[in-house]
Amino acid sequence: MKPRFIRFLLGWLLALSCGLAWAEAQVNVRYLEPENFSDMKSTWLTQETLLASLSAQLQTLGKKYLPDAELLEIEITDIVLAGRIEYPRNGEPIRVLREITSPRIALRWRLASGDNSAPMQEARLLDPGYLTRINQYDEGDPLRYEKQLLQDWFKRSFVPTK
Repeated sequence: MKPRFIRFLLGWLLALSCGLAWAEAQVNVRYLEPENFSDMKSTWLTQETLLASLSAQLQTLGKKYLPDAELLEIEITDIVLAGRIEYPRNGEPIRVLREITSPRIALRWRLASGDNSAPMQEARLLDPGYLTRINQYDEGDPLRYEKQLLQDWFKRSFVPTK
């Protein structure tokens, strides 16, 4: 092959790969007044780490379940973590998981593709059976129940049923 053709082909492939990266689905996450969320106290994470972890989870889910070139805007308005903090007499506070202390997330979302932008929709996510269901996230993950809740919502909302 001629060197000029090879350079052209490599340049074309590079341009194509840049275009494919641009067309990837995106998720923009905002937290509205997180200092007022019902439950932002954690025995193991700071508020910043907790919110960053949930944002990363939503980004991952967007890349996995959303079609290319779509933009999902999410505004999280409240979070209640699985479990409840209890204060033993002679020890550090701990988060105790019980059936009645299920994770909950309140949010608004909008899916946009190209120039089409739908109005914001509200969703209240709740998993009352979080302790009895199979959870695919690592037992050492402090947000495994919240991540599973978000993944279930993504599958219900954005994956076409067959």
